[in-house]
Amino acid sequence: MRTPRENKAAGRSTCPRCGRKRTDFGCRTVRIGEYCMQAGLYEYAEGYLVYPTYDPPGPAEGAAMVEHAPAVAEAEKAVDAALAEFTAAQSAHFDALLAADQAGVRTSSMVMRQDGAVPVRQRVSAREKARIADAEEAARDRLGDAEEALKRARDRLSRLEHRREAAVRAGRNEDREAG
Repeated sequence: MRTPRENKAAGRSTCPRCGRKRTDFGCRTVRIGEYCMQAGLYEYAEGYLVYPTYDPPGPAEGAAMVEHAPAVAEAEKAVDAALAEFTAAQSAHFDALLAADQAGVRTSSMVMRQDGAVPVRQRVSAREKARIADAEEAARDRLGDAEEALKRARDRLSRLEHRREAAVRAGRNEDREAG
């Protein structure tokens, strides 16, 4: 029969996690770290931790990284700008929908309210209702355009990242063959 490992943390008589007394069958030090009956394994022994080790990039791999870095950075900036435009367009569309709902104007993008609340209606003229409907339609069009621009920017960034990864992979293979 296997006996439990002796408690190496003799200096600590209580568990720092739960405060119970440390015993051979309760909270104790195990081979891979510290074990608590309530918290489980909470502190790993240093010898059992695996840290990632990376090979330094070779000359061909580094050249591929440097070559594609400006285009990827520019594409990331374009995605950030498109996302900011999309967020602004979405906010404007929500504002236009709120104004239309408050004025009692039914638009094609409105849906039935799910909360069952009756919105407060404002008295507006027919001309004002038409203006609100036109503003909502313009905001919807702007939102659709911003969404398409964001999709195009993300697709372009994805293409450039894949191109960069392929070039880095080819450079890594070239470095392996040379070295």
